[in-house]
Amino acid sequence: MAIHSNVKIWVHLIWGTHRHERVLDKELRKQIFAHLIGKSKEMGISFEKLNVQPEHIHCLLPLPSDQTIAHIAKSLKGETSRWLNEKKLLECLFRWQ
Repeated sequence: MAIHSNVKIWVHLIWGTHRHERVLDKELRKQIFAHLIGKSKEMGISFEKLNVQPEHIHCLLPLPSDQTIAHIAKSLKGETSRWLNEKKLLECLFRWQ
């Protein structure tokens, strides 16, 4: 008799803006949301939940077996801050905490 198991590890990532400044207005949060969805598809991950607040982001996702939490967090944070700065979507230099 073969025994099969299925394991799914859920990761809840939270990261905030530098100094927890409330710089993400409603329109910008919508753009960040859409950008993160697109980036996650490129990375081969899918969000179960994604919430962008004025000073932080929450995301819940199943951890793919071929990626680490550190790689996912670094990629999402780095890509988002790079994108925000390249597009000049804020008047100041943007960075995460």
